[in-house]
Amino acid sequence: MDGMHQSQKMQAIGTLAGGIAHDFNNVLASILGNAELALYDLDENHPAHEAVQQIATAGNHAANVVRQILAFSRHHPDEAKPVRVDDIVQESVTLLRATLPATIELVERRYCDHPVIVGDATQINQVIMNLGVNACHAIGERTGRITVELENVEIKGDFAHGLATEKRDATGQPIRILAEADGSGATLWSGLLTPGPHLRLTVQDTGCGMSYQTMSRMFEPFFTTKEVGAGTGLGLSAVHGIVMRHGGAIVVESRVGAGTTFSIFLPRMVEQGADPATGDADAAAGRGRERIMLVDDDPLVLNATARMLERAGYHVDRMAGSPDALDAFRAGPRRWDLVITDQTMPRMSGITLAEEMLRIRPDVAIVLCTGFSAMVDEQRAKEIGVRAFAQKPIVGQALVNLVRGVLDARQDA
Repeated sequence: MDGMHQSQKMQAIGTLAGGIAHDFNNVLASILGNAELALYDLDENHPAHEAVQQIATAGNHAANVVRQILAFSRHHPDEAKPVRVDDIVQESVTLLRATLPATIELVERRYCDHPVIVGDATQINQVIMNLGVNACHAIGERTGRITVELENVEIKGDFAHGLATEKRDATGQPIRILAEADGSGATLWSGLLTPGPHLRLTVQDTGCGMSYQTMSRMFEPFFTTKEVGAGTGLGLSAVHGIVMRHGGAIVVESRVGAGTTFSIFLPRMVEQGADPATGDADAAAGRGRERIMLVDDDPLVLNATARMLERAGYHVDRMAGSPDALDAFRAGPRRWDLVITDQTMPRMSGITLAEEMLRIRPDVAIVLCTGFSAMVDEQRAKEIGVRAFAQKPIVGQALVNLVRGVLDARQDA
């Protein structure tokens, strides 16, 4: 009965995620987009600058909560491709360092060559950020240290075999207690590993630590030790889901009063030639002059997105729905260098609009954006010829980078 109840709970959360994500992400796209536009125009000494910055911070926090819910409910990584984990660690640590109080020291160490996995860079970033925020909360108002390490490790056959167990944790994953547990703490392992090269990502803190009772429930959705309003209880369950979907495992060592160490093991790609390109973001940061058709039925999202692209130098034609966009495209299919369209719209979905446009002009570059859709994913979009698949809210430099990257790839093809 417990297993069935847990399965029903997981299914309900997935349904909830799909139901709220699209509309909520549209709202967040408008809030974040307009906040960023305002920050561009406000001097740092302007009386409203701090208030607008707080709006942007709160909007990003809300977007992260939605990503946690979606990550927990999904079954596969969104964009499984070779990614350099050291670059992700560096970016995440930079962001964490900017948000931590001065009383907490943040230490970064990397001992690895060719730190490449097949996975989703956004979700790996989410793992690091969630663990970093949890570590900050564990330290609280005291002075302390958070250490983030990345290193190469080799999982031996006997080691991996010894982790096999029939015991399951609250989410249905294999779990093993590696050290004798008592009321003050334990060392727990969740997940199974195959022998071979791995990356070990470690986030260690000098905070309050966890008892065995807390550790035994830490991956349950909505379980939290924080006060009401201070956390959703989705952070560690999202971390757990992401790691399991990447074929990895988690070791957690903690003891009350002695801090906590999370060790994430991820299968590492064996080096076969050059590493994945790491300069795309820098190249994508350049301004543009191309003409873009932007399609979205939400006027707030449409206007905010258009203004961001126009600020980056692009010429943007705004279309408030699929039928008008398709009529305009039929009348002059060579007029636009790129089409950016929302997925969920009345009368005609974004994927259908893309199919019709590609029949008219097979080489047209199309970016499909969605707050959430159970009807289409990146694989389906790429199969019909869509160049990029973006999850809302995507604003600011991330939006400009995506557009520049798609346009540059089209030119190089």
